[in-house]
This record gives sequence, structure tokens and C-alpha cells, in this order.
Amino acid sequence: MGLYIFLILFFAALVLVQLRRRPKPQNWIVVDGSNVLYWDRETPDIASVRNVVDILKAEGFAPVVWFDANAGYLIDNRYMGPAPLAARLGLPRQRVIVEGKGTPADPLLLKGADRLGARVVTNDRFRDWEDTFPRIREAGFLVRGYIRGDAVGLEWSR
Repeated sequence: MGLYIFLILFFAALVLVQLRRRPKPQNWIVVDGSNVLYWDRETPDIASVRNVVDILKAEGFAPVVWFDANAGYLIDNRYMGPAPLAARLGLPRQRVIVEGKGTPADPLLLKGADRLGARVVTNDRFRDWEDTFPRIREAGFLVRGYIRGDAVGLEWSR
């Protein structure tokens, strides 16, 4: 009888260990980095994106930031791929996407958000893409925001 109880407890402990090892589901949110760059005084600044990313992380989100190919030139007068941008944003490299030159980022960003079941932080209304991505019309899908001085605001409904 004692061996039987030991085995039950042993296997229960194994199950608990396995459950703890499972990755927790992410609360994804997509950030239109090329749009958020301009939120502070309409001047491209990576600090604007970093401030928004920091707020989203503090609120329990897992941000994925999408940039157009020219983002590095706007920030630092040179091409910047995902790794240097991720370092500046305090994100893992795989959570920063830089589209290739000549590739429109908007449809890829929207498709990525759709796949992740995520909302999009942007002030862009994506009107050209409403027919292809009907979620754009859903209340709360697009999260607008602003930066005024030290204040960063996110408007969670449309």
C-alpha cells in the first residue's frame, strides 16, 4: 500500500513539473513601429516606440513591433535590422520585424496581428486595407495613442 501511494505522489509531482514547464500563453499586441516613431512632435524617435513598448509590457502585453525598411534611416541614418532595433526597444530579436525594401508593411503587419489574434497600436486607420482585413472595422482592434511631453496615452477603444 505504501508503494502505491508513493507512486501516485511521484506521478502527480511529474505532472505538476510538466505543467509548470509549459509556456504561458502570450497576450500579444502588434505595434506599428513606423507610425509610433512619429507620435512625439511628429519627429521620428525610437524613444517614442520604447515608451509605448514599456507601457504595454507593464500592462502584461507581449508586444511585437513592425517597421518599414527605412526605419533605421529615420532613426540613425543607416539601415537597421531587427537585432539593433530590438536592443533599443528592450525586446527579444524575434519580436521585431523589419520589412524588406519595397515591401509594404501594412498588409503584413495586419496579417501578423490577425494570426496572433492581437490588436494593433497605431494612429493609422488602414483604410486601403479594410476590405482585405475586416477586423480593422472592429471596435478596439486599432489602439490609438499619443505622446505629449512625458505623458504616453493609449486609447483602447475606437
